[in-house]
Amino acid sequence: MLCNLLLVDDESEVLEAMCQALRHEGYDIRVAESAAAALAVLDQHPVDIIVSDHNMPERSGAELLSRVRDDYPHIVRIMLSGQDDLQTLMEAVNSGAVDKFLPKPWSNDTLRAMLREAAALASTQDDTRVETSPHATLCHQIFKLPGPTRLIVLEVRNSSVNRLMTLKQQVELMDEVSRRAAAQLGQLLIPVQALEDTVFAFAAEIGPHQAVEELVHVLCQPFDLSGKLTALSLAAGYVDIDEVEDALATEHWLRRALVAVTATAFAGEVTAYSHQVQEDLHDRHTLEQDMRQALVRDEFFLQLQPQVSGKHLTIEGAEVLCRWQHAERGLIAPLRFIDLAERNGFIHELGIWVIRETCRVLETLSRRGFGAIKVAVNISPRQFALTDWLDVVEDLVREGTFDPGVLEFEITESTVMNNPGHARDVLERLKACGLVIAMDDFGTGHSSLALLKELPVDVLKFDRSLVRGIQEDDKSRKLLQRVVEMAHDLGVVSVAEGVETPWEATFCRDLGCQLIQGFAFFRPMDEADFYAVLGQGGDARLPQAAS
Repeated sequence: MLCNLLLVDDESEVLEAMCQALRHEGYDIRVAESAAAALAVLDQHPVDIIVSDHNMPERSGAELLSRVRDDYPHIVRIMLSGQDDLQTLMEAVNSGAVDKFLPKPWSNDTLRAMLREAAALASTQDDTRVETSPHATLCHQIFKLPGPTRLIVLEVRNSSVNRLMTLKQQVELMDEVSRRAAAQLGQLLIPVQALEDTVFAFAAEIGPHQAVEELVHVLCQPFDLSGKLTALSLAAGYVDIDEVEDALATEHWLRRALVAVTATAFAGEVTAYSHQVQEDLHDRHTLEQDMRQALVRDEFFLQLQPQVSGKHLTIEGAEVLCRWQHAERGLIAPLRFIDLAERNGFIHELGIWVIRETCRVLETLSRRGFGAIKVAVNISPRQFALTDWLDVVEDLVREGTFDPGVLEFEITESTVMNNPGHARDVLERLKACGLVIAMDDFGTGHSSLALLKELPVDVLKFDRSLVRGIQEDDKSRKLLQRVVEMAHDLGVVSVAEGVETPWEATFCRDLGCQLIQGFAFFRPMDEADFYAVLGQGGDARLPQAAS
């Protein structure tokens, strides 16, 4: 069997020497002078064996081979390294990133012998893979495709629905998915088949991206399975195949389609494979791993954005904001890591850390003589759906040295509307601790005013969308005025959020907004700066409004 070999070293002389030593061995050799170049080769060409130097700039050989282990587990991985890297080598071997070790400097006889052993191992792994892999049948079918083809992978995101089906219902589902797909896309070049119990794949002729979006919409409509209506929540990814050179290359096409569906953030969406998608997905996975270590490394910290009294122009409260100072990447954008934490479930652990830190801030304020300052903390929708965090809150309030009435929990109105019964139970439990409840993002159009009247809400925080445009648009001004009046009629505190300009600040104050939050007065600040501002009286000068 022709063996595909990739040599990686940042020194061209080393690569040339290895190629010379192997020129009569019958390998199909490719070379790369960096880890990034090696990954590009792997993405484009089948490889059976990779030999990589360890000491390379930007990304080491150990890091490269670890990535290869995750993305291309069938490739035999050999590290070329000196005695100084013995500790790194042992760690790489123990982690499974390295199969073999070639000492540096090497002898050509040792190099040839090691590669012959690696080729035999690669051949054995390939045989095992073809026989045992659940993807093997699909790969063989891809190899026989007549020409340009689109390989589509569907992933069931509400996986419990599929797993609760009887065998008969699963067969009916496959038949119905095949029928709908064929009706939507035309003749299927590879029929729908299950790669796992929650992943389906098939192939059809290449068409517009919108065709796959329409297919997903059709497949998300309820199925009648043995008289039971069942709806699947699906995401899709696809790759357009130009040509297949050999059976091994088919795994690359399948892997790309799987990468695309994995990168699809939400059910109902479709992602087309690209090199950028793959890089973004790898970066996301790396960030996820780093995020889980960030708490241990004390990389998360809080900032506070003051809330100013519209009447007295003094700081009366603040909202805590979570920040992440990554050791290597610097400050990570909050929208990025919070969204990621929401999707991978880490938001629960992170949310509890934020609650604990908020209580610590309140205790610090109390010790410094600012015990009347209220501090608000957001509860994410995913965390709100659980209840064990409430036990933590109750313990912190019971053991804390601060007044419970200064701890405020902000819940978005969309979160409340998703499950009003659960929301009422959670909010009543918080109120029983003497805490303050704020409805955040109010005005986005989700709330029921009747439900709002029934819930134990103390504060309404108006969404930025209600403030934006009030200077230019009379209708926006009237709408904000009506909402402020409604808050006053309900006896709840009104908070204008996202107030950025002097004109907006003046207008909100004149309307009677009790608290104003935004860049017009203060940007988010570190704890030390917040305490310093309070120590100077907590005064906030009214910005000079534009005439």
